Amino acid sequence: MTPKINLAPDRHQAKVKAKRSRQLILAISFLVTATSVGIMVALFLVAQGQNLAIRLTQNAINDDKTQINQYKQQGLQDAVTTQRHLDSLPVLYSQRVYLSKFFDVLISVSPQGFGVSRINIDSQNVIKFNGRAKSYTLAAKFAKALEASNVTIGSGAAAANTPYFSNIDLSGVSAASDGSVDFSVTATMSKEVTNGQK
Repeated sequence: MTPKINLAPDRHQAKVKAKRSRQLILAISFLVTATSVGIMVALFLVAQGQNLAIRLTQNAINDDKTQINQYKQQGLQDAVTTQRHLDSLPVLYSQRVYLSKFFDVLISVSPQGFGVSRINIDSQNVIKFNGRAKSYTLAAKFAKALEASNVTIGSGAAAANTPYFSNIDLSGVSAASDGSVDFSVTATMSKEVTNGQK
């Protein structure tokens, strides 16, 4: 009798091994594919995030540029104007008008029964008084006293001095209901009255 060798278990084992190898290869392939897809998705998300960040940054740059352009058109002109005003302050300050001496002069030349209700001074040192006096004579006396200030009236008055007021004009005289007189006096003040005197 001839011996018979049963090869069925070996075949079965070879099949099982091949099946395991295929499963292992499939698992590795799936893992590699999943990893590749994950990397691709991650790269896509990073690229989209970068594009979004670039868009947001560009929008911020455009907004800032628009604001700078608006500032150049509006604010820069205001800044230059403000700087000009600031630069002119020392000159204006040196030309300021002191009225304390003016009031001393006014008190010294004002007669009794006389009052000033309004005073206007322009840039040429022309002063205009609106006032009320008990009579026209007092208003005329006030105008004459202005003309004589620093010449014959006031402390330190002398004939050689320059009058504190010149070009005196008494006008706008009208009678009030109580018998007093409303009037206007216009005169040019000398610089001694207003400049450099405190």
